[in-house]
Amino acid sequence: QRLDATVAYFREVAPSDLAAGLDRAIVIQLRRGSLSFSGSQFLLEYVIPHFFYHVTSAYGILHNQGVQLTMGDFVGNFARATVP
Repeated sequence: QRLDATVAYFREVAPSDLAAGLDRAIVIQLRRGSLSFSGSQFLLEYVIPHFFYHVTSAYGILHNQGVQLTMGDFVGNFARATVP
């Protein structure tokens, strides 16, 4: 249900709004100061690395606890692609 609601929410976002977000300034306040990014820098240098860190950590924890996972569970259809 939560994933369906998230997908429905993102379907309502206009592509022009997403494109505009690439240029806006983003400032993250930290205890030791702040980090400033453009929207595109934030996506490429902060969001995507954090996403893959957490996916990789979850994969490792589940695998370590005996959940039967394969590389295909991690990378999706890419691992099942066939070369013509």
